[in-house]
Amino acid sequence: MRLLTTGFETGDNSDFSSSGNVVNSSSVTPRTGDYSTRHQGGGANGTLNGFTAGSSVYLGVAIYIHPYSTAGTDVLEILAPGGSNILKITWGGTPSPYFRYYIGTGTLAGTGTVTIGGDTWNYLEMYYAIADSGGRYVIKINGVTDLDYTGDTKPSTDTTMSTIRFDAWGGGGGGNYYCAFDDVVVNDPFGSSNNTWPGVVKLEPIRPNAVGDVTQLTASSGSGWQCVDEVPVSATDYVYGTIVDLYDLYNMATTTLPAGATVKNIVGVAVALMDSGAGNVALVIKGGGSESTGATQALSGTAKAFTEAWSVNPGDSAAWEQADIDSVQIGVKIK
Repeated sequence: MRLLTTGFETGDNSDFSSSGNVVNSSSVTPRTGDYSTRHQGGGANGTLNGFTAGSSVYLGVAIYIHPYSTAGTDVLEILAPGGSNILKITWGGTPSPYFRYYIGTGTLAGTGTVTIGGDTWNYLEMYYAIADSGGRYVIKINGVTDLDYTGDTKPSTDTTMSTIRFDAWGGGGGGNYYCAFDDVVVNDPFGSSNNTWPGVVKLEPIRPNAVGDVTQLTASSGSGWQCVDEVPVSATDYVYGTIVDLYDLYNMATTTLPAGATVKNIVGVAVALMDSGAGNVALVIKGGGSESTGATQALSGTAKAFTEAWSVNPGDSAAWEQADIDSVQIGVKIK
C-alpha cells in the first residue's frame, strides 16, 4: 500500500519536521512541477511527516546534489523509533561520485557503481527489509541496480523503522553546497496495490480550478475552491467545518500525459490543522460518477500535509486514463 507521496507542491514545509536550513524552493529547477525541497549544507535535515513504522519499505526519491568542494555528504537516513540509525546513504564527493550504502552508520553494505554527478537529478529506488539474516538492501539508480545486499540488515535490537530523513551533512564549503529532493513515494509490501518498486516516478501537480459537485464546507471568503488553490498555502484563505462528514469536492485543472506514460496513482493532498480540541480529516475523490473516501487521519494544532493515493478510478475500478484525469474531482472531508 502507498504510505506517503509528495512532490513538495504545497510550496511550504508542511511535509517536513525540519532542522537547519530546509526550504521549499523553486530556485533549484524542480524535477517535476513547480517546487522541490532544498537542504542547505552545514547540518540541514528534514524528517518526512506521515511515514509509519514497519519492518520493510520501498522508497523512491529524486536527488540533486550541488557540490561546493570535493567533499562528500550524507544524503538520506532511516531511523528506528528510538532515533538510532537503521541505514544511511552518503555521496562520496567529486573524486568518488558514487553513493555509499550503510547499515546503521558504520557497516558498509556496498559502494555503488552508477555515477552520481553534481547539479543533475537522479532517481533512487530502495527496498529495505530488517532481519538478522536474510535481510535485503537493494538500490536502483535511474532504474539500474546499484546495490543488492542480502544478509544481516538489523544494526541493533530495533525491528522497525519509523523515520525517513533527508540530509545535507558534510560537503565542505561552510554550507555553500546543498541537496534537493523531489518526487517522493513510499510503499510497503502489503495490500493489493502500491506494494512493490515504485518505478522511476514523476509527479505532475494539478490544482483546483472550479467548484465541484459538493460544497458543504465554509469558505473563509468567496468560493471554496478559490480558498484552496494558492501556492504556497495561505494561512488566511481556507475552508473549514465543525460537523463530521461535511465535505467539498473541487474540479481540477488537467494535465496532458507524456507519450507512453502510465498513471500509477492520483494522489490527493490537503494541508490542514485543528484550531482547537481534536479532529480528523480524510481526502475524497470522484471519478466516473463514483466517490471514494480515504483513510481518516488525525489533525493537530500544526498545519501538515495529508495525502491519499488512489491507484484505480472508483467509477470502473480500472487504471486511470487521460479522460479520467480531465474530469476528476478531489476534495476534503471532516471526520
